[in-house]
Amino acid sequence: MAELTVEGSSEKARWTPGEVTALVDYLHDHRAERGEAGNFKETTYNAAAAALRPLYNGIGAIKTGKMVGSKWATVTTYNVIESYHSQSGVHWSNDCGANIQGEDATVLWTQYLERKVQYFLSISPIRYTY
Repeated sequence: MAELTVEGSSEKARWTPGEVTALVDYLHDHRAERGEAGNFKETTYNAAAAALRPLYNGIGAIKTGKMVGSKWATVTTYNVIESYHSQSGVHWSNDCGANIQGEDATVLWTQYLERKVQYFLSISPIRYTY
């Protein structure tokens, strides 16, 4: 198995489905630790990385708090977009996204994202697609 060090490593994290599920479950269990903007603090991401360490299979880098934060942002954003474009009356393309233009549309999109992330964290443990 690979050596369990991360300092100075340029290797990228490779996430298994089990690690992503464990991450979502961990952050759901610690949802009270979110800040005012709905984001977790670095200490929570670091603790999640430590909790994921037993799942490490020797492939890719050992997950750090920074990697956990990036993965969480990716998972929540993906699910928000999936939820958004499945609604009736909204536009989405993989080339132009929602084609949000103008200050008012940007404000509405930002509010939508914030509500959805809060919702995903508030319901019972869920399984995200990734």
